[in-house]
Amino acid sequence: PQRASLPLRAEAWMPVDPSSALVSELFVLHVVVVIDGAGQGLPLRSPASLWVSCSIQTQEDPDANKAGAQPAAFVLDATEGSSCWSMLPLEQQGKSIKAADLTADGELRPTGGVFAVDGTRLKGVSSFRPKGADKTSSVLVMPVVVRSGRDCRAVLSLRLEARAGAEGSGRLLQTTVLPNATLHFRAALQVSFDERAVATPGGRASVLPRRFSIKALTPVAVRLRRVEAVQFALGGDGPTLEPVPALGSLGKVAPGSLHVLALPPGTDKDLEAASVMSISFVRDGFTAAFFPWAATDAAGAEPSIRGEPPQATTEWPIPKEAQAPVSETPYVELEHAPTGAVTEPLQVKVIVRGRTKFAQEVKVRVVQSDTGEGSERFFISGPTGTQTILLGRNGDRQVCTTFTLVPLRSGMLTLPRAHLSAGEWEATSVASSVFVFPAAQQVVMRSGA
Repeated sequence: PQRASLPLRAEAWMPVDPSSALVSELFVLHVVVVIDGAGQGLPLRSPASLWVSCSIQTQEDPDANKAGAQPAAFVLDATEGSSCWSMLPLEQQGKSIKAADLTADGELRPTGGVFAVDGTRLKGVSSFRPKGADKTSSVLVMPVVVRSGRDCRAVLSLRLEARAGAEGSGRLLQTTVLPNATLHFRAALQVSFDERAVATPGGRASVLPRRFSIKALTPVAVRLRRVEAVQFALGGDGPTLEPVPALGSLGKVAPGSLHVLALPPGTDKDLEAASVMSISFVRDGFTAAFFPWAATDAAGAEPSIRGEPPQATTEWPIPKEAQAPVSETPYVELEHAPTGAVTEPLQVKVIVRGRTKFAQEVKVRVVQSDTGEGSERFFISGPTGTQTILLGRNGDRQVCTTFTLVPLRSGMLTLPRAHLSAGEWEATSVASSVFVFPAAQQVVMRSGA
């Protein structure tokens, strides 16, 4: 006699639009399994089991970046002791995973190995409407996670098999193939760097943070969790330095909006290494979007999904910052401590930066500042008018002379300037100041007799 088939049906339920999948995120769809007339004389003589398998076909976007991992499917591991969001690979050639137990009276029950929930947990979810299910139906909902590291369309083919025996060792009772589900993965973020050259006097390396912006490309908002620069040696296997966190506050990036951050000065100074911007993010409202029944769970009930999902991560190469050319005219500056104290000597170095084609003699004069501060505010010791030799160098720092300044009053003190002159050029240091603290002990100034 012909064996009667089981009244088993299955469909894919996607509470989130499958065309809004984000590259690198965990996109969750749910396999809804329905057995009609549970407990009403099903053609089962003994318990059986339900097994699931999956295959994925990838359709590449012609203009998309081909780098990144191919799409892969997983089920959530519910084994006792497994960590939150531990996953089991589902797409394995010729292999399937036990998804549920099927009792002799037709009830579907989670196995304890693969995460699944009874359909009664979803009664309060308006979008959950299994076709043809009624009060006599046994409904099981099993999340399937899909992740892709590239822009593409992933076409999922899910297959369910009911087999006799608790471990599926008996005969095949029924096979159900779900309609193909197509997910369109798109890049969530775009990173743009300021390409302006920072023109600093004398060709000095930039000491300013480097701005960059993060733009949300998709119609869903994301929350930034970590943004950092990671440096790799060319041809190396791993990072060469500790990641450098970006400057600025992280948070929600709305669709189409810009989030502006900055890299600390000197982050990309090693020209022998490649740097990437690593951005970790998560879809805003992830749990509520993909597991809508979590919000309707009764107070005190066992949570249907625990912990935060693994964060999505995207990487962007950091282009080398354009550098301003080295100035042909030497640049003069004063180098000193930012603070001092009354009567404590403060050493001041006269520094020359910039390109000097050949060695040359230079006249150095220490001149009074524009504010007219003089002997009533400080004493000067050392060569205030001298001559020195500059070597021919390409932008290197050279010390011309050093003098000592003794502050006589507390407060902000503007230092005298240094004026340098040679045969073809003249240069004067920019205004420079120090903050002078009162002396540790009281000092009484006496005028000469």
